[in-house]
Amino acid sequence: LSKALATDLKLKMEENPNKNYAIIAFDLGSKIMSSMLSDELPKQIEKLFIMGGVSCNLCNEANHLKNVSKVFNFYSESDYALKFIFDNVEKNQKPIGMQPLFKTSLNNVENINVSNEVKNHFEYKFKLHLLIDQSC
Repeated sequence: LSKALATDLKLKMEENPNKNYAIIAFDLGSKIMSSMLSDELPKQIEKLFIMGGVSCNLCNEANHLKNVSKVFNFYSESDYALKFIFDNVEKNQKPIGMQPLFKTSLNNVENINVSNEVKNHFEYKFKLHLLIDQSC
């Protein structure tokens, strides 16, 4: 799926070389997006919004974010759906949907704690416009 998405996005970018793109990744989309960004994409991705991401906080993924101008990771410490899944399946790991994306600081990554606004995993889609407006 990520290869197909990367191929389609590359074609769009070649057709529109002066256009910048924003990507919104929610839930499992964060894993697909991470794989997609590992392909060599042109530097036309202006913004990447990650909401309730299920990817783990792996530092080798930092290289994939270099072609993105600005990354916004929205996480909620109140996301009990992610907590349940990771407590029962992914022992000793915590998803980026519940914590800052990287412990080390990257200039293009902004971690936004939305625990007060997002009380559960499914509220992201209803508050999408508010969260994006808040970040821009």
